[in-house]
Parts: sequence; structure tokens; C-alpha cells
Amino acid sequence: MKPINLFIQTADSLFGPITTIRQNGRITKKIPWTAFKLTNRDWERVADARDILKVGSGHFILFH
Repeated sequence: MKPINLFIQTADSLFGPITTIRQNGRITKKIPWTAFKLTNRDWERVADARDILKVGSGHFILFH
């Protein structure tokens, strides 16, 4: 199974819903990660962001 599919399958239990809609202070709808379609290219972008933000030698590496 591809890593992106594993992530989507476990993201709701690990992180909770990606979006929670509230109305008058009450939760009216929870939108799960599985509601979104992520492509292999999206997954590559996630990996790129992870690599950019990776901590190395006690310093953050950030490119702008």
C-alpha cells in the first residue's frame, strides 16, 4: 500500500478530523481526512515540506 493511503487511513484516528464546522458554538459537522483526495504529487509535496522543515544539527533549515 502506498504511504499516502496509509496516512489517510490513519489520519482521522491520529489527528482527528481535518476540519470541524461549528455553528453557534456547537459542532455541526466534522470533515474527515478521507473526504479529501490526495494524489501522489501531493504526497511528494508533503515529503518536500517535511524535508525543508527537518531539524538538522539543532538548527531549522528553512528556504523561502
